[in-house]
Amino acid sequence: YERPSPSSSNNGLGDAIEFLEYIFTLDLGKTWASGCYVKPGAVSGANAHLAGTRHDPIWVSTVEECRDHCLNTTDCKYFTVPHLRHINANGPCRLFSGAGTQRQTRGSGRLIAGDAYCEADSWSLQSRGKSRADLWAFASLVAVEEGIQRHNWACDGDRRSPHNGPIMCTQFEGEDQCSIELPRPFVFKTGRKDCKSGSFMTDKKENSPDEHFNGTMAVRFMEDNFGFSAKETVTAMGAHTVGRFHQRQTGHKYVWTTDFQAFNNQYYRNIAGKEDWFFDDDECNKVGDAWGNKGHAVWIAKMNQVY
Repeated sequence: YERPSPSSSNNGLGDAIEFLEYIFTLDLGKTWASGCYVKPGAVSGANAHLAGTRHDPIWVSTVEECRDHCLNTTDCKYFTVPHLRHINANGPCRLFSGAGTQRQTRGSGRLIAGDAYCEADSWSLQSRGKSRADLWAFASLVAVEEGIQRHNWACDGDRRSPHNGPIMCTQFEGEDQCSIELPRPFVFKTGRKDCKSGSFMTDKKENSPDEHFNGTMAVRFMEDNFGFSAKETVTAMGAHTVGRFHQRQTGHKYVWTTDFQAFNNQYYRNIAGKEDWFFDDDECNKVGDAWGNKGHAVWIAKMNQVY
């Protein structure tokens, strides 16, 4: 099964791991847990702006980068920067002196106001002995809950969700059976242990599956490498309901489902060849066959990039 990896992040998973590692090591004591950072926030006060950043801000890619600019600027105490929610995003960083006042604002804005010299105790999930394994498991539950919520918003006609995300076109929008109701809340339990090496990475060469496997080959791979049964493999494959291809990393275009930020059974419906509508615009207009009926799902792996 060995083949060259297109990039260090074969399918976008590396981006998720990078984010979780950031959360795991983030100094929560001097940021969010103690009020050192507030959102939505602002810094007010006459003559508080520094280094001309009121009209000519410094463009940064992380909150920490903005804070470092403040620490390296004479008389700077506070800073503001938008919550940068996407990888490789950039935002304006503005610096303020101690003459300003850090405050919480109303509404749902995404501007962060931070105190670069916060005196709170320093601590992180890592320093308090939490495990990466527990964090990753917890993040998975949160992702599923968020995906179900986004699905239900789309069912009610809010296709972008209150977060103003990508448009999600669901098959049963407006119909009674569209919404997903869990029979019980998820139960999160701690106690997982990390590797003794202290790192989540291994020196072993990754044995990656081929995205062109058929069903038999996929089941065999999961059995040989993870000891999964066919039923367990089908269950795990359902994670593809959320997410999409990243062409620069895999070479493949398009999405697994048209509602790729919603958690539902659409991925399984596609695999099973259920008759469904096709969506090819932002209005979620239902496209069927030549007679206006729902069409059969067709799977085509399209690769427009080679490595």
